[in-house]
Amino acid sequence: MVDNTLYLRTVGGMGNRLVPLLMSLDGIERSGHSFALNWPTTYRKGGHRTKEQNFPLKLSHLYDVDLPIISTEEWQEITQQGLPHYGLKHTQMGVPELRGPDGRSVPFEKHAGNSFTVESHGWLNVDGEGWDAVLRMGKIYDKYLKLHADSQEVLQGVLKKLEGRPSVGAYMRQLHPKLKEWDAYGRIAPKMREHAEEEPDTVFFIISECRNTVRRIVDEFGEDNVVTTPKPGIMNHPEEMRGVVVDIEVMRHVGVYYPTWGSGLARLMSAIRYEEIL
Repeated sequence: MVDNTLYLRTVGGMGNRLVPLLMSLDGIERSGHSFALNWPTTYRKGGHRTKEQNFPLKLSHLYDVDLPIISTEEWQEITQQGLPHYGLKHTQMGVPELRGPDGRSVPFEKHAGNSFTVESHGWLNVDGEGWDAVLRMGKIYDKYLKLHADSQEVLQGVLKKLEGRPSVGAYMRQLHPKLKEWDAYGRIAPKMREHAEEEPDTVFFIISECRNTVRRIVDEFGEDNVVTTPKPGIMNHPEEMRGVVVDIEVMRHVGVYYPTWGSGLARLMSAIRYEEIL
């Protein structure tokens, strides 16, 4: 076994997997660690539509990517070898510095000779550099995660609809129990109305897992002024997830972006726009 490897297991939904993946890749570029990724997949066709654990696609299905991948069985074997392990409670948003149960800092740049395992859902503040790393995340994303040809084709079709017009992107996450109270539509729709009043030619790019919300926006602003990517509207359906990958890229191109506070995907899109993560 290589003696300076970061073994990363990502769990949760799309954003809460991609953010720590990008943070880890940024960290190993500075520390010299090798890297191995466990990206667990499960799919229950009849499962509840808001369950993030229902995640059917491998990273290679979403992106053209060349990263060392280990299976869940390999991950379990590695975690039984006595390596330093940093669990979910150490990798969440808001932790000032990623630390293990014994209080040690996560051994990236400062501990380049150590292998360790990290299980992450959401933010991963490597050696306390999280906010600085946000400014590098867009470049890391571009370096490691490439769109497949079919996704690139969809992207270009969506971007054509934005050409030559003021554009506003709105990410309205509404069905997740912990985000529902934030009331994304109630907070963001008034901002959209301000843009439409100031510039009637504004086009709105909308991401929402709630079909009724999309219909409501189309009814108010008009079909010619609302753009979405083609998706089935079923959270974590394979085709829905492929559409979300395109969503992420489109949101980099809009003039103004309104995220849903607290969402991992919202944080990811803020970061690769080089904007502060909420």
